[in-house]
Amino acid sequence: MEALPDEILHKIFAELEDQMALDKWQLYGSRLDHRGSATLGHLCLVCRQFQRIAQPFLYRTIIIEGRDGARNISTLLLRTLVENPQLAEQVRAVSLTDSVKHSAQVKILGEDSSRKVVRSAVEKLDLPPVLKRLMEENIASCGFAALILAYTPHVQVVDCTMGNKKTVLPWLLSASPDAGRPVGYLVDSTKSDFSDDEDYVADYMNRENPEAYQEQKGISKGTFANYCFANLTEIRIRAVEGPKNVEVAWGIEPVLLNSTVKTLRIFGTAWYGDELDYFVWPEHKNYNLEYFDLMESYVDAEGLRTILTRCLKLKGISIRLPDGERKTPILWGLDLEEDEEDCILNFDDFGDVLRRHGQDLEEFDFNTFFFESYSTYYRNRGPGEGMIGSLQQLKSLHHLKVTKEALIGEVEPLSRLSEILPEAIETLHLYCSGIWNIEEWVESEREPYNQDVYKLLLDGMLDLREIRMERCNTDLYNYGRFDSDSDSDSDAVADDNDACFSGDDPEGLYKPQYGPEEYIYSKEAEWPAELHVDGWVVDIVEERLYKIRGRPACNFRVITLSRKT
Repeated sequence: MEALPDEILHKIFAELEDQMALDKWQLYGSRLDHRGSATLGHLCLVCRQFQRIAQPFLYRTIIIEGRDGARNISTLLLRTLVENPQLAEQVRAVSLTDSVKHSAQVKILGEDSSRKVVRSAVEKLDLPPVLKRLMEENIASCGFAALILAYTPHVQVVDCTMGNKKTVLPWLLSASPDAGRPVGYLVDSTKSDFSDDEDYVADYMNRENPEAYQEQKGISKGTFANYCFANLTEIRIRAVEGPKNVEVAWGIEPVLLNSTVKTLRIFGTAWYGDELDYFVWPEHKNYNLEYFDLMESYVDAEGLRTILTRCLKLKGISIRLPDGERKTPILWGLDLEEDEEDCILNFDDFGDVLRRHGQDLEEFDFNTFFFESYSTYYRNRGPGEGMIGSLQQLKSLHHLKVTKEALIGEVEPLSRLSEILPEAIETLHLYCSGIWNIEEWVESEREPYNQDVYKLLLDGMLDLREIRMERCNTDLYNYGRFDSDSDSDSDAVADDNDACFSGDDPEGLYKPQYGPEEYIYSKEAEWPAELHVDGWVVDIVEERLYKIRGRPACNFRVITLSRKT
């Protein structure tokens, strides 16, 4: 039997490459299907032809974060890349964890072998002695992520979990000689388990010498020749692991110095209050970043202003505030029960910042659902105050996601939606403003809410083609009954996730036979037939949204109004 041509095998094997999906990136790891990459690994053992073709695909996308045995895999991956640097040059996308205890790092190879791997890896990077020591110290306290990345010069997408240990990862990802030394290097320095004891003592004895420190500050200017990450366009960082943890904004600030990254996604940070005063490069301007996603992050109006004035080419920004379970930096750092300088949600201030600094934004996404739902109960926080108001000055804004209440106010709005939206708006996504009592929502709030949106349809904004509304389908007192969002129960809810309008009834005019009391609580009643407008199609589905590690998803009804094409 003749062997298949390389071209055919190339196309077949390419389908098995691991995929670093964007959907639910904050839950990376165990939720992903790695059977394709496992098959590629087996194919590499079949014959030399298969190995030659399959191996580049196996290393092109490497996903370790969240896998069973991820900590052992990191150690083995580092050894492989050190011994086979040509494989490291194949890497284009990588997902790693930088939150690994020393005992876990050395478990699979043993202490001595792991030490040899690390020393060999650092030596081959040709780092100056001081930075070599810096890398070794941080590897011992967190993980191999930074060292692995230093071996992937052509990487395009980096996804990583940092944990709560001091790490050089953000500094390394800055890929900038302006980054200098990672913040806090001369503070709380501890002996490295991967260092040579004699050299360490000599360096440790001199580490607080002011003259030596000034001399070392500029050393990093020549260290990025081997790993400048010229092709890096997207960074995803889970700055913390647990549902209660938080990282200060200046802890990931070096990433903003990167001159090639277009998309930055950060999970679990704080951009408000005194934390904004600790930036090391407050005057630095970023002219390449186009999209900034801040998930489960505290951001007040001043934090938004800081981002918009530093990242001058932003086209889109997405902010999802956390719930009351995630502590603020003061609560997390000092283990207190109450933060007197909590993050304040003032929509008036957000509107002012957007009108002044958001002129070039094409997308603005501001999700306050969890902050306003739970924080009132658990942190003595009130819901957001004021309203964003008119955004008609934002001539470039095409896509807007926000609560209706934040946009035009909650009770008897002063303006119609069409009076505050820019003419160029194409899609409007109205988040749910909180977890409500369903009876109260249906009896007193749903109809005026629907009327505001109905008037927007009648006003006929020319470019508007889609309106989407989220409505929480579980009240606060039933929070404990939220679905787990595990893979095992996905089939059980498949029917509930179907749209209630079929292809035979695109206008959604048909209603199942409900009694009067049943109908008002049905999903069909969320947008009744009398609100249908010619030229617009209605679709209503039930979905589970906003799951993070340590917290289940919530049940929502999502109403989508789409302009016919």
